[in-house]
Amino acid sequence: MDANIGSTFFFSVEREAGGILDLWKSDGTLATTVLLKSNISYFLHTSYTGEKDEFFVNNGFLYFTVRNSTAGSELWKTDGSVAGTILIKNFTVAYGGGITGLQAIGNDVYFYASEGTVWGLYKTDGTPSGTILLKNNGGASTDFESIVLNNNLYFAFSTSEKGNELWKTDGTVGGTQLVKDMVEGIYSSGPRNFLLFNNTLYFSAVSGAGNGFNLWKSDGTRFGTQLVKSFSVNSYFESSFLVKANEFYFTEYRNAEKYLWKTDGTTNGTKQIPNFQSIAANSIIENKIYSSQPSLNNSGYLLTTSPIPAPTIISAYDVVYPNTQVSLLNNNCAVEALWTYRNITSIAPTNGSGTGNIVDTPPATTVYAAFCREKVCVSALASKTITIYSCPPTLSLESTTDDFTTGTSTKQANSITGNITATNKITGTANVTYQAK
Repeated sequence: MDANIGSTFFFSVEREAGGILDLWKSDGTLATTVLLKSNISYFLHTSYTGEKDEFFVNNGFLYFTVRNSTAGSELWKTDGSVAGTILIKNFTVAYGGGITGLQAIGNDVYFYASEGTVWGLYKTDGTPSGTILLKNNGGASTDFESIVLNNNLYFAFSTSEKGNELWKTDGTVGGTQLVKDMVEGIYSSGPRNFLLFNNTLYFSAVSGAGNGFNLWKSDGTRFGTQLVKSFSVNSYFESSFLVKANEFYFTEYRNAEKYLWKTDGTTNGTKQIPNFQSIAANSIIENKIYSSQPSLNNSGYLLTTSPIPAPTIISAYDVVYPNTQVSLLNNNCAVEALWTYRNITSIAPTNGSGTGNIVDTPPATTVYAAFCREKVCVSALASKTITIYSCPPTLSLESTTDDFTTGTSTKQANSITGNITATNKITGTANVTYQAK
């Protein structure tokens, strides 16, 4: 465990085998490296599945959680001095219990802890007497996630009467209340993936027993907690929601496949991004969404909202005769162009030339789609349709406008029903071929 308050670095050191920890601080010099508290923990914390050891900083104080020698879980705080390192509260916990989910509003710190086998939401002002239980869950499951909106703490909380649902608190016992029972009765909606977007809470939750996860939003009221978008019965959102500009992105996991979505927070503005299947959005770095899953042909990784410009697909002809070979140029790609057509995937290296060509003989009218890729990032998709020309059953060349004096030309009619009537004049250097195809 470690954390910083200003230039002071706080850290724990395992002094002996078995998990005995000491708390230290340092400003980066030997003289300022000081032992604050010894023997603050007596067990390996990883052996207790319900507890996450946490360092949490609020208003110049470091809060931290440890296990003690009597199978209890303790909440401490320090101001950086030996005298100011104090135990706030000890919880007697069963196996799998502990303290987790520290969150601050002003001077108060909220957390989720178990006393025996009963979990509850607590608040502390940093003193033993100022540490109070806001709501216990009656021994229900330990799912917990929280976020702060408008000086209220919103959290997923389980009770034996309502299951796991969305709650909020203003820091008082009376102000700790259920926001909405989205799946009525003992069944759970399981809210998770909390995100603040445009001063509104967005999250995922199921809408009924046996259903998959859907996208919800809440303004903190029962009637303002509404379904934004319904997804498949087999859907859930595997990773956190990620904000980029005036939209946020999330990954839907459905039937062993992953799909990227974006939304502006409205039902109509919630849309699947095409051609980005089997990805998982994990983080935003410099306004780009990175994926942890292999991209096309398991080669490299996708950066789905990259600023790489979309390609311009160039072809000499948009309409060709049957059995005609066409060359398509994917312009603007600095490294490589990725093509898809007729269930075929093709990668065309550009070698820095900005182009990536493919050559194909379309058997029928075909849509060619392509995007540029540079290491972990891809551009938006571009497409071009090559239409196969169907020879007419009859062809009439009887007008003076059909006369030829120069050049080479081919005039075709259908080979089965075709009929070419030609009274046009061919003079000079013109070379005209009449053909049934």
